[in-house]
Amino acid sequence: MINKQLFFLIIFYCFLSFKMDAQLIFPKSSVQLFSENEIRFFLKNTQKELESPHVDLQLKYKKKSKMAIHYLFELSYQKYPIFNSSIKINLDNQGRVLSIKKENTHTDELHKINFQNEIIAFQKLKIQDIIGEKFPIKSMNFKIDNSSDSPQLIYEVNSWSSTHDLTFIINTSGEILKHWDQCRYNKIDTIIQAHVFSPDPLTAQQLTYGMPYIDGADSNLSWFAPAYFQVPILATYDNQTNEFLLENQWVQITDFDAPNIAPVTKATPDFFFNRSQSGFEDVNVLYHITTFHQYISSIGYDSLLYEGIRADTHGMGGFADNSMFNRNGGFPLLDFGLGGVDDAEDADVIIHEYAHGLSWSANANENYSFERSALDEGVGDYFATSYSRAINPFRWEHLYSWDGNNEFWQGRIANTALNYPDGATIYSKGEIWNAAMSNIYTDLGQIVCDKLMLESLYFFTNQTTFPEAALYVLQADTLLFNGQHTNVICNRFAEKNIVDANCKPTSVLPTPNYSDEVQVKNTYGFLIKNEKIEIHFPHLSSGFLNIVDMNGVGLFKQYFQNETTLFLSNLNLQRGVYILQIQYNGKLKNVKIVK
Repeated sequence: MINKQLFFLIIFYCFLSFKMDAQLIFPKSSVQLFSENEIRFFLKNTQKELESPHVDLQLKYKKKSKMAIHYLFELSYQKYPIFNSSIKINLDNQGRVLSIKKENTHTDELHKINFQNEIIAFQKLKIQDIIGEKFPIKSMNFKIDNSSDSPQLIYEVNSWSSTHDLTFIINTSGEILKHWDQCRYNKIDTIIQAHVFSPDPLTAQQLTYGMPYIDGADSNLSWFAPAYFQVPILATYDNQTNEFLLENQWVQITDFDAPNIAPVTKATPDFFFNRSQSGFEDVNVLYHITTFHQYISSIGYDSLLYEGIRADTHGMGGFADNSMFNRNGGFPLLDFGLGGVDDAEDADVIIHEYAHGLSWSANANENYSFERSALDEGVGDYFATSYSRAINPFRWEHLYSWDGNNEFWQGRIANTALNYPDGATIYSKGEIWNAAMSNIYTDLGQIVCDKLMLESLYFFTNQTTFPEAALYVLQADTLLFNGQHTNVICNRFAEKNIVDANCKPTSVLPTPNYSDEVQVKNTYGFLIKNEKIEIHFPHLSSGFLNIVDMNGVGLFKQYFQNETTLFLSNLNLQRGVYILQIQYNGKLKNVKIVK
């Protein structure tokens, strides 16, 4: 039996090629915070990286999931943001700290940067020429790159359109140090009636690809007839043009990419097309995204992608056997290719790409690492598997049963024999995550497993690893179900080597023991309301308290003997920053306090 209480551990990830460290902290003692100011104060007084007066926190977002609240802060030094540096703090709905994730937060070498000289060097560069006219600059910001022992000022340049979403990192010499393609690839309300595939023509008839059950160059062969399902779909009626439009609050079918096939509209609400007609892909995408979003809304996650998404069902240049999710500067898009089997005919492809959007909506992620990208692919594959499996479990282990598993491409599987950290590509590595989650689905069912995955998405950061994501799933189980599925979840992740037999993440350093630490509480109340500072010792303690100003001048001293709790008040301090020195049982703890 594994203890269902939240784990207390710190995970360090150090990469050899770059100084990109990460630290995940699950506090053992309960800390409650009720506002952004309290969170800032808590972080400033507990995280060593924030001690310098030159280091500050900028709130990037606050997101509310069903059971928790998530704050992501970006670090800055002398008002310059530190590239890919963040602290994410996750609280339950009562304000209790669940976990803290720090990424790339080291600041000890930043004083070496000569900001004035580097800004002058940047002013001489022609950035648009460096990245090329093909990628018009949409935003450009100075940031600090601290990924080596020689930190430097850089330009972060972003370019996006309906067909690309790129981030460039450029140094003072005009070199493109790194670049990322942030697109996620994969291979008046009214009701209309339409024909769709659900989830695809093969699964619906319990068939596998091969003669005579083939694509046939997009023709409407006779074997497709039993696979068409008539369904109602929420759409829109335009009383100015007297047309029914394929759009609703969650998705709009539109045309923004070649081959420029406009979405169908009709004067009547019957959208009965076959797969040889462009309108079929239009209604198929509208139906599956609408159905999936209505489902996740019904289980408590209606805020994900609440802004809606635009989808081009005949895009990617017309011939690419590929599809993608594009953040598009905060106006997200789905682009479906026509190569091989039309991607928009397969619900697995549709839901996979839409799941990239859910992940982005939950955590505003940038996939800056191989493993983080693989995790996003695994999440997309899991939701595609879950969605189709619930409709029809026939060969559910084979993803993209219609779009793949044929002469065009091999598709992917939900029962890979690979174990973490295997996987040479982000797709094969993503299969490991899907396999673990799909096994949990087998044990717990769709709704429980989908809730666990959706809730944990809010905890993800730019460099989240598989072991960290597994811990977030466990934490989601604690929040949603009081930890009643801990054993099942741990066993399934252990089978794929994402956690070990004791449900500890693989490759984790020994857990520091903070059980003998003195606790200083209510420093925020002391600052705002002149309330008492509370000092709690782990056991009977003797020693003295000392308060000094930032010049080291002593202002207050108090001895104590055999105490477990002390209260400080009426200190008569002027406005400013002070150090509270606590000498107890031969130990010393310094705490910064502000008045």
